[in-house]
Amino acid sequence: MRRFALVVFALVLPGCDVVFGLDRPPIQPDATTPGDWTAISAGNAFTCGLREGGRLWCWGFNRFGQVGAGMPEAEVTTPRQVLPSTSWKAVAAGGNHACAIQSDDTLWCWGGNFDGQLGIGSTVSKREPVQVTGGGAWDRVAAGGDHACAFKTDGSLWCWGRNEVGQLGDGTRTVSWVPKQVGAGTTWATVTLGRRHTCAIAADRRRYCWGGNSAGELGIGDLANKVLPTLGMERPNETTWKQLAAGDQVTCGITEAGALRCWGENRAGQLGDDTTTVVRSTPYPIASDHTDWIDVQVGSRVACARRAEGEMWCWGDVGPVLPVDSTRVPAVLDAGARWDAIAVGTTHVCRLAPDRGLYCAGDGSAGQRGDGTGATTTPVQVGGVWSEADVGSSFTCAIDPAGQLACWGENDLGQIGDDTHLRRLVPQQLAAGAWTTLGVGDEHACASVGGVMSCWGTSSGGSLGVVGVNRSAVPVAVSGAVTASQFDVSDHACAIDGGQLRCWGRNNRSQLTSGLPIIEVPTTITAVGVSAWRGVATGLEHTCGIAQDDTVRCVGDNGYGQLGDGTMATRTAFVAGGGVSPKGAIVAGDHHTCSIDLTDGDGTCWGRNSEGALGDGTTDNRSLPVAIAGNHAWSRLSGGEMHTCGIDTQTGLWCWGSNYRGQLGIGTLEHTTMPMRVDGSGWTAVHAGQAHTCARKGTELWCWGDNRSGQLGTGAGWVRAFALVPLP
Repeated sequence: MRRFALVVFALVLPGCDVVFGLDRPPIQPDATTPGDWTAISAGNAFTCGLREGGRLWCWGFNRFGQVGAGMPEAEVTTPRQVLPSTSWKAVAAGGNHACAIQSDDTLWCWGGNFDGQLGIGSTVSKREPVQVTGGGAWDRVAAGGDHACAFKTDGSLWCWGRNEVGQLGDGTRTVSWVPKQVGAGTTWATVTLGRRHTCAIAADRRRYCWGGNSAGELGIGDLANKVLPTLGMERPNETTWKQLAAGDQVTCGITEAGALRCWGENRAGQLGDDTTTVVRSTPYPIASDHTDWIDVQVGSRVACARRAEGEMWCWGDVGPVLPVDSTRVPAVLDAGARWDAIAVGTTHVCRLAPDRGLYCAGDGSAGQRGDGTGATTTPVQVGGVWSEADVGSSFTCAIDPAGQLACWGENDLGQIGDDTHLRRLVPQQLAAGAWTTLGVGDEHACASVGGVMSCWGTSSGGSLGVVGVNRSAVPVAVSGAVTASQFDVSDHACAIDGGQLRCWGRNNRSQLTSGLPIIEVPTTITAVGVSAWRGVATGLEHTCGIAQDDTVRCVGDNGYGQLGDGTMATRTAFVAGGGVSPKGAIVAGDHHTCSIDLTDGDGTCWGRNSEGALGDGTTDNRSLPVAIAGNHAWSRLSGGEMHTCGIDTQTGLWCWGSNYRGQLGIGTLEHTTMPMRVDGSGWTAVHAGQAHTCARKGTELWCWGDNRSGQLGTGAGWVRAFALVPLP
């Protein structure tokens, strides 16, 4: 259906002496000069760069202010200057935040601050730079997923922000809103930050890593998280390092001898070792005999590096991003061409030419390429003909009239089901068969073929419905027969089978009633006074259904009033909620619920409303049903993370709520608390996801909104060829 499954990380440029090009004389750009860029850093769907004279510019995704120019827009598609009267000497783009050092050695950060990653003593996000608490003279800075680290001029290392797996290296797992010193008494040379781990090189050139280690990304020979700097386990005669680069559960490094090594996650071939071995917990040679590597940068599933002459090589899931196919071994880009710096973001790559022109490729759906490309805010058609569809957090699946199933979008956890972990920008067919009963959750999907329900992707707790199976890149049969007349999926799944409610998956908030925190196989769920069910909807951590007597019953998390019983108390057994809905239908978003009375088309919603998802003209949470504004007669509704869409009885499509990625399809990025009309008519079905939406007109499938993982299925916003970023 839809769900929240944010994956962010940051890649920074640790080799400032190389990146800044300080050995070259200044230039003055003119009509024939591609640029005057001196440094570049790519984060999660946004980019920052320095130009001649210490001028700082950023662009891209700006929901939390990470562009730093004080603008309220959710995206900025061309470079904007940050504090024009200020001179800067270093910048690092992170997950949803950025940090930079001014020429007077003061340190400033801006953007998202939910875990204190701005280092300002609070968790208030900032749209313009704010000085980091504690003062001092700073030399270099790096930004991670939700944490940051920086060197003071005395060589001491300080980190702050999120710390649930020890990524701050201070010996605790406690978040810190202000800088805390790491490895007191150690003089550090460089530091690099991944999504949830940190690595650094000490003055003696030995490597230390700490934080999350579930894929071996610390390179210490095991998979244990570490809360303190831990000396790496090295190969014989390779104990000293020139550079390290951390990404999302991946680390690469260049030894003092110029050899390139990688370790950690490898499902997409991002270790460059000509395999897709799941985990390598110690440094491993890439499939290259070269020993003249001078710079490496690592992304989510893509890594790129430069050799001594500036030639650029990349490997991993590069197909959607770069002008080479996905490869498990390093492949050269533009053989013989020289590049002075590279930066690898989540889904885009930028590089700096000797003439100081800046070129970017890959995803531009949030403006991160800086060429004016941005979000898809109106419907675009997906190729093919389709009879059924559903959407997840960042992927989409659909079935054609012949029963052929296809999926596209994010695939890091196998959610496409094609036995790979490669991102797919257009529909990718699964195994042949007459598929039916499709349901898509956060990071997994389920469907039936030949009367057998199968699921694929990752399980956040039993959601694949198979005992002991937590992840599968191909469909696996659910334990026990499930014949579903209705079916809905989130992090848990529920089916109506012969009038009985059968569910499986995560139960951490009693969304499947009281009992075990995980239910691994389809299990009959009962409710007092209910002999049969005729409708079901699964939210993120709650479940609602329509009983045979037309009453709405809900269970699970109720922190926003999403159970509709007039309280905000979590329930471990089904309670009456949402009132009576004769012959009605029910749908659930992450934390809100809606129903339709099909006798007159009246629609009501309740639960979370911070972005207007209830459509009542307010942003007030509601613990009892409220009417959707506008006197519409509804035939269908669909709830996303924080938005809702519906089709009226005249086949008109309307959406409302959160719109930071254009998921409302109304041509803007503005939120709305009341239904707004999407262009066109003849709509027959709609499916709202985390930040994208798909809808059908008969057998035509149209999608819009977030496309940072290719979930729209059209390839829109993605460019494989490097293009010059126009000078502002």
